[in-house]
Formats: sequence, structure tokens, C-alpha cells
Amino acid sequence: MLRVAIVDDEPWIVKGISRSCDWASHGAEVCLQLSDPEEAIRRIISERPDIVLTDVNMGAVSGLDLMARVRAAGLPCAFAVISGYDEFAYAQRAMELGAAHYLLKPLKREELDAVMGRLALTLGRARPPGTEDDDLEDWLGARNITSHESLFGHFHRNMTHAGWQAAVVDGTDAARVRETVLLPLAPSLYLTIGVRRFIVFLNTDSDLAEQAARKAEAQTATGFSIGFSALRHADCHPAETWQEADAALCGQFIRPDLHVHSWKNQPEKMRGVLDRFLQAFEKPATILPFLDRIGPYARENRYGIGDALWIYNLFCITWNHAGSVDGEDRFSVVTQQELCAMFRTVDEMGGYLREVTVGLLHRHSRAGMHPDTRFEALLRHVEAHYAEPLYLSDLAAAFHYNATYVSDLFRKHLNRGFTEHVTMLRLNHAKGLLLETDLPVTEVAAQCGYPDACHFSRQFRKMTGLSPRTFRSGEGSAGIGDASPPVDSMPSSEEGRSV
Repeated sequence: MLRVAIVDDEPWIVKGISRSCDWASHGAEVCLQLSDPEEAIRRIISERPDIVLTDVNMGAVSGLDLMARVRAAGLPCAFAVISGYDEFAYAQRAMELGAAHYLLKPLKREELDAVMGRLALTLGRARPPGTEDDDLEDWLGARNITSHESLFGHFHRNMTHAGWQAAVVDGTDAARVRETVLLPLAPSLYLTIGVRRFIVFLNTDSDLAEQAARKAEAQTATGFSIGFSALRHADCHPAETWQEADAALCGQFIRPDLHVHSWKNQPEKMRGVLDRFLQAFEKPATILPFLDRIGPYARENRYGIGDALWIYNLFCITWNHAGSVDGEDRFSVVTQQELCAMFRTVDEMGGYLREVTVGLLHRHSRAGMHPDTRFEALLRHVEAHYAEPLYLSDLAAAFHYNATYVSDLFRKHLNRGFTEHVTMLRLNHAKGLLLETDLPVTEVAAQCGYPDACHFSRQFRKMTGLSPRTFRSGEGSAGIGDASPPVDSMPSSEEGRSV
């Protein structure tokens, strides 16, 4: 069973999430329900769940802090981040820390169920069946194998070198290549980890990837790919070298013309890809040539699957954040395994992204306005109709926006949310009516968009500190336009309700 930890500083939200998914249907169970971030970090590190669902905003210790500290402890668990804000910076940082999914509050049952289904599938691929039909890590653990030395000892093999390297071979000709290319390289043993997939552990003091590549070129067989881990001179857990070799195998995504791929950890190159990608997105005229060149560029600069994953996921987040897509059309970030399942090569990925980009740019051009001009038009509409029921989702659709993005624009340009802005307009109008007319408070409320006079009075008092009658009597002169409502007066989600 996959073990799931849920972390949120609101205990009732933790409990709600724990009841919002049929965990067993995904081969999972909730093992930790935590509302103290510091305790959560300690418990996650000690109890090692497979999946962590964490809120972002949790006071002094954020969900991003939690992810960073858990990653620093070397845990390979999968993260899904839950946030009340569709903030690009949050999503970008969560990706840097390895988040597989970024969910928005209020969390919908079907969205959580879909994410769990994808995580279960992904983790199932990342941890394939091992010898005797066990998970490889479980198989090693059940035999108390914690090092390459103990692995060799389990099979009564002698070590002749101090170094270690792992190679994963996959494909229709994997068994043949295992025997003719890999096993002769050094003292070795192999485990079957799939129908056409093997991991070979090599006891060696030198990196064998280049030698294997030369031997592979001489093969008449073509249905195979090999991924090599880094050479380790200090002993480590066999699962670590296996995971490196498995990641290296994804090199075929960038270079399908090569049979042998080596694992390289190059975060500085990934950062360069990120910068270049974001620069290209600043001008629509530059993004298409960038996507046209994405395959050749990746090969020329020897980028890996991690770089391609960055580009794809940043594409998703950037277009989502730009308000180009909404509803079911919003893009989802993916894991490395999912990306390889979606596209055979980086060229296929680039072609898909180009096709989508052309469609989205065309959608923007049909809208007929620059995004800032559209937002100004939207504001004018709100100012003319604030006394009527207003739905953020309807406004967004009418002005060709994503609803979450519109909410972000209000905070960016006006320093207040959509609901707060409409409330300010209504109560400013109410202030004038109270001072300049003798209309009953119920009629003032109705003319300002409040059919419920009690609700109007509560909102007025929250914004001014006075009741409408006291304000009219001249006992106070609190302003509204520069005031901000208390936090608890704001709804948790503006999109699906009227104001």
C-alpha cells in the first residue's frame, strides 16, 4: 500500500481531505494527519510516507519549507501541493522542490481522486516488480540488503573492486544485450524488474558507460536502451544507484538515436533552460521559434529529461497563469514518467507545445484586445453593474480570461481582491445615499446590491466601524475607499459565488 501524509495547519481541513478520497481504490492509505508543520517534518522524515499532500501557507513554516527540509533529508516521497492561491512563484518553487501536482483550494473531490490516480500510476512505474514479484525496494529490505556489498554477499559473490555502478536495460532485446554487453564488463549480477527490463549491478572502479556504448554499437540488435548510474566509490544503498540508472534511461527522450545514456545531475543547466524559456515567453514572436528548436537545442547542449520536464511544466504553469485556459482545459504539471508516457521524444513534445501555443495565441487575437485593455474594460463593466449580482467566473468568460487569473489581476493592479473591490464600490455608493437622501436603510441596501438589509448592515459596520443609521446621523466619518475588510469577511473562493 502507498502511504499518504496530509499536512495543513487547519485540523478540520486535514480531516476533510482524509475523508475526500477513496484511498483504498488507489492502493493507498492515510498514515499521517498533521497540523503542526514542525512536527510534520519530523514525522515525515522518520516514518517515510510515499506521498505527502501539503498546504503552502502555514505560518512561519510554509509547505515549501517543509518540502525543502524533507528533500534535504534525502526522502524520495512524491509531493502534491495544495494552495489557496494560483501564484506563479509558489508553483515555480514547488516544482523546483519536486512537486508532482499543484492543487487549488477549495479542493474538489474529483480533482484529488484524479491526482491520487496519477500518483499511484506513476509510483507504480517508478517502483516496478522485482525478483519473486516483489517491489525491488521491498525485496531488498526484506533481505536486509542495505549496501552493494550485502547484495553481492546475498548471492555468494565476491567483490574485487571498491566502486559500484548500476545499469538498467530495457527493450525487446534487453535480455540479449544484458548477456552480451553488460555482464562481461565487470563482476556483476542482475535482477529482473520487468518483462523486458533488468538492472545490472557492476563492481567496478571505472565508469563503464563509454565502454558499454562501444560494445552496443557492434550489436545487430536495435530494440534496447541502457541507462547508467554515476560511479560510486563509497558504498550506498543499491536502490539509489538503481534510481539513478532508471533516470538515465530517460535520456532516450532527448537522444533516441543513442542506445546508452549516463546519469548527470546538472541543475545549473536546468536553470539556464528556465531563464531562456521565460525570456521567450515575454514576446509571442519569440516563443514559436524557441519551440521549433527545442529538440536540436536540447541535443546540442546535452540537456536531459529533467530539462524537458522543466520546459513542459513551466509551459503549463505559464499559460495557466496568463489566463489563456480555464476549467477542464487548464494544463496539469506532470512527472518524469508521465512525460515519457505522453511523448516518445523531446521533438514530439516541442511539436505538441507549438501546436497548442498557436491555438492559444489565436484565441488571444480573437479576443481583440491587449490583456491590460481587457482588464480596464472589465473594471468599467464592474463599476457600471456593481449593484447587480456579479460572478467572477462569468466576468472572466465574458472578457476571455481565466477566473483565477482575473482574481490575480485585481490584487496586482488594485491591491485588493474582486469581492473586496465590489464591496467597496457598493458601500461607497451607500455612503452617498445615506448622507444625501432620506431613503430607508432597506432601500439603500437594495439599490447598492444588497437584497438582505441585515447583511448590508454587517458589511457596512465591518468596513466603517459604524452602523448605517449611526453613519447617517453624523456621529462618524470613516472612509471606505481606503479601508480593507477584515480577513474573515472575505470568502475563501471568489470564483463560484456572486457578490
